[in-house]
Amino acid sequence: MEKRLGSLDVEWLSKELAAYFNRLREFISDHEWVDRKFSIDHIGIKAHDEADYKACLLSIMPIADMVYEIEMNNRKLAIIVLARPLDSEGGAIRYIELMEPRPEKVGKDTVGLDHTEIYVFDFEKVAGLAEKAGEPYEYYDNGHHKALVFKIGEKNEEIKLSDTPMERVIEEELASGELKKIK
Repeated sequence: MEKRLGSLDVEWLSKELAAYFNRLREFISDHEWVDRKFSIDHIGIKAHDEADYKACLLSIMPIADMVYEIEMNNRKLAIIVLARPLDSEGGAIRYIELMEPRPEKVGKDTVGLDHTEIYVFDFEKVAGLAEKAGEPYEYYDNGHHKALVFKIGEKNEEIKLSDTPMERVIEEELASGELKKIK
């Protein structure tokens, strides 16, 4: 049976975040160069396919203040601004990025909590520390922001250390016409 989310709600999100933070704490304790004082900018949730994405988006609308959508790499991504932030060990989380998988990865990608993104004030310094420590990471740059992407846990969830907070990404992508407000 293929895993589908079907819907997103605060109870499910809180449970997923609690489990994720166990893996995140482990990553932080194993990597001395990571700043212990951080707050999560946003979380990324990956749907199974287009139908699952639409069902999840519809289900989260009642607790969303605003919702934006963009088409990127032949798939849709939504940025959900929660009316009430989620409380988490990593601070209050106001943004959720909901993603369709890339078409070639439908049925292959992990479904559910995919990543957390942490805004780091001095991105170049952190990148230098990761490089110096010999940490394996993927460098990501989509033109609007850069991130160092680290894999954690058995499901290969990601921690993304980013140079741009979601609030600024929204502003830039709205200004460029790429992002559309749908609520």
